[in-house]
Amino acid sequence: IDTGLWMLPGALTLTVTMPIAGRMADRYAPSVLATLGTVITASSLVCYGWLDPASSAFVIIAPQIVRSIGLSLMMAPLQTAAINAVPRPVVATASSFLAVAQRVGGAFGIAVLNTFVTDAAHRHAVDLGARLPAQSLRFAHATAGAAHLVLRHVLGVSLPDAARPAFI
Repeated sequence: IDTGLWMLPGALTLTVTMPIAGRMADRYAPSVLATLGTVITASSLVCYGWLDPASSAFVIIAPQIVRSIGLSLMMAPLQTAAINAVPRPVVATASSFLAVAQRVGGAFGIAVLNTFVTDAAHRHAVDLGARLPAQSLRFAHATAGAAHLVLRHVLGVSLPDAARPAFI
């Protein structure tokens, strides 16, 4: 639920700006709006590069809102231009194909983005681990002691006994 709430401002912005972009698509050339939307979306993606584990809510939410504005300026004119480019008898087929292409492209984009996010999370974890102070050794001992107590009382086994099969 927390992740959905963090994503909500971007979704609400897209909900508000998509009809506005649709009306703009009727007045302006699709190439102009799509170019403007691409530039706005690209600027939001640059802002995502500034994220780190200690980022504030503003630094997380602001690029989502900017990205949603850019996406609405891209999607509405491009969809209108794509549908207007086909003869009327095949509009339904073209619309279906467009929807499928968007879903497949979205799934592929999510997979690629997940790869980059996982890599960034790993890099941040390694960086954070390298910055831990020497006092963290006491934390490690306390954590091992707590794990030993939990294993002893819950499973009836000591930490060395539980770990031994991994090394034998």
